[in-house]
Amino acid sequence: MTRVRHALALPIRRYSEVMPQVYVGTSGWNYRHWRGDFYPKELGPQQWLEFFTEHFDTVEINNSFYRLPTEEVFANWRRRVPKDFTFAVKASRFLTHIKRLKDPQDPLELFFSRARHLRDRLGPVLFQLPPHFKVNLERLEIFLSALKPYKKVRPVIEIRDASWLVPPVFELLERYRTVLCFADWRDTHVTEPVTADFVYVRRHYGAAGGGNYRKSALDRDVRQIRTWLDSGLDVYIYFNNDMGGHAIRNAEYVRKELAANYANSLCRCGSSNFRQNPI
Repeated sequence: MTRVRHALALPIRRYSEVMPQVYVGTSGWNYRHWRGDFYPKELGPQQWLEFFTEHFDTVEINNSFYRLPTEEVFANWRRRVPKDFTFAVKASRFLTHIKRLKDPQDPLELFFSRARHLRDRLGPVLFQLPPHFKVNLERLEIFLSALKPYKKVRPVIEIRDASWLVPPVFELLERYRTVLCFADWRDTHVTEPVTADFVYVRRHYGAAGGGNYRKSALDRDVRQIRTWLDSGLDVYIYFNNDMGGHAIRNAEYVRKELAANYANSLCRCGSSNFRQNPI
């Protein structure tokens, strides 16, 4: 496993005097195995999103990676959530896995022509690179340059091959104000550096059995999130360990721990009654 620590001495800067925000959620909400565990049994799937927003202020849309939703679907999601709810959206695999960032203009135009219907609910956009895709600085810079017309977008790059974990990549990301996703893939574990004015964390695997995260691991995330917030950075963290409802438990635990001292940085949604012990 490759770990990155202090790979590039990029300073954490205070980009804004506005109080930084932390968004804690899960990667997706439409999981049938959450029914009877998180979602009440009597609640139909068409009501799950509304129920989810009662307990979390953000979610990462994952199905957009496999099949790009229509404009109507994005608009419908927007109508169903509170005005302070945020959708992070995972970009289509056509651009990242099939074209591997090549000729990005048309795929980006198609993606944003639809995702823009989330309007003020649109948060970061995640571009996940495929495993075994080796570093290509020229292609990366062309891709990042193609994002420039979408000035209000908060782009995130998630790498899955260690060859990308080099200073020239980090320098490009910082120049184009694009975030390097901090993710815990088993083969490539990325923890630094901060390359823009926010941080994006994805938690894929827990080590406590069945995909659950140990309390010690969650507490470590909480401490790091506090450090980022104190540095003036917004933070997004999404749990992708959906099996067994672990993502819900783990996300709730992180929210609860942050609420003690950072309540003003958290959104309005309260804690759910879903198995209060997250471990």
